[in-house]
Amino acid sequence: MLKLSLLCAVFGALALQCACYRADPPAASPEGAPSGEREGMQTSALALRRRRPVLFWGAAAAAAGAALLLGLLDYNRKRDSKVAKRWAGDAAAEKLRSFAAALRGVEYVPTWYLPTGLLQTSISETGKLEGPVAYSERLVALASVDFGPEGSPYLCCPRTIPHGRIALHWAVTDNQGPIVVVSPGLTGDSSAGYIRVFVDALLRAPEAYRPVVYHPRGLGNVDVLTPFMYSCGYTHDYRRVVAQIAEEETQRTGAKPTMFAVGFSLGANYVAKYLGEEGDRTPIAAACCLAGPVDCKAAMQNLTAGVVGRHLLDPYLTGNLQKTFAKVERLFLEPRHATVDVLALRNVKTLWSFDNTITAPLMGCSDADDYYDQAACMHVLSGIAVPTAFLHAVNDPIVPASSVPAKYFHENPNIASFVTHHGGHSMIWPVHWGLDSWSAKFVVRFFGTPAS
Repeated sequence: MLKLSLLCAVFGALALQCACYRADPPAASPEGAPSGEREGMQTSALALRRRRPVLFWGAAAAAAGAALLLGLLDYNRKRDSKVAKRWAGDAAAEKLRSFAAALRGVEYVPTWYLPTGLLQTSISETGKLEGPVAYSERLVALASVDFGPEGSPYLCCPRTIPHGRIALHWAVTDNQGPIVVVSPGLTGDSSAGYIRVFVDALLRAPEAYRPVVYHPRGLGNVDVLTPFMYSCGYTHDYRRVVAQIAEEETQRTGAKPTMFAVGFSLGANYVAKYLGEEGDRTPIAAACCLAGPVDCKAAMQNLTAGVVGRHLLDPYLTGNLQKTFAKVERLFLEPRHATVDVLALRNVKTLWSFDNTITAPLMGCSDADDYYDQAACMHVLSGIAVPTAFLHAVNDPIVPASSVPAKYFHENPNIASFVTHHGGHSMIWPVHWGLDSWSAKFVVRFFGTPAS
């Protein structure tokens, strides 16, 4: 990259030099031109000749400066390219140790024209697909639940849950390998660019995976039947759906299926929280959690601490949530659902205000701060009983690796944290001009690593 930048600077300077001197000597004045006009032309030509060296050296200095800047950016990309680990070391589960050994020497160097976390985040909807990704939709009905006077055994879960419906989008394929349950981020679905890139990578893997994209209530363009939505920490719908997939597959094949799970951002948190709540009862054999919060309150504080997060990312994410809620707000206008102030929700400007107005009451939490605390998967990471890899980037503008406490990964041998310097909140960790995904290869390699 540095050599290319210097080469561009040299050619740019030579081109400018040619342009400056190609008009020398100046063209003769027209025969019929007045003497004053001829004198003016000659004076202008003389001034141009005098300015040419200044123009040349100024342009050369600018080109050299640009080359130096590009070279420094390229050096910074490669200087921090190592993949760091936070885990239990030799006490870690065999699958994690084998995977860590396979990652030794592996680096992540982002696409050269995306030198910052914000730029890397903006590329999440791009990606190269080997072929079209088609889905077959299946709607799953969920019965109402009443946990009784003692309340829910899970954090961030109300005592009563109304009936509802979620959507599963199965990738159309002839593959007969393990099932991978994919959980998108905040308002994502199976059509999101990063989801399609991952589904495509799973379909092409040697293990012949069968991806299925899980859409919680309110996502996936499925009508919401009752005034209840999804959240960062609500897991009971996911729990029931995963169990149903495993049961139906067992009945179909006569054998217990091999199932994996992958979650992105918000989806990564509730996948990890579910695994911690279920322990060794889950049918999931291994999981990957990408760019997900572990301490939700810390992630929110980080998001709103900087100017970019406070004035760009926070309003953008809030607007996406408002658009999602606008599709179902009619259900909340009934008098019996007066706990949600729909009119106030239309005017909120921040994620905290949105969660304080609707998410916290729906999840049985007192306010947004209580909701962030209850939703955080960090409270149950010690209960995860299957190999689970977490992937974060230091320069993630939404969930930086610094907001993810390292201590949990040293205590539980079944979980490991992998950290790259670059990657942003892109989900795909862009490479090859932003058209390919480094993290998709990371996930495929992890799931394909033998457990023993």
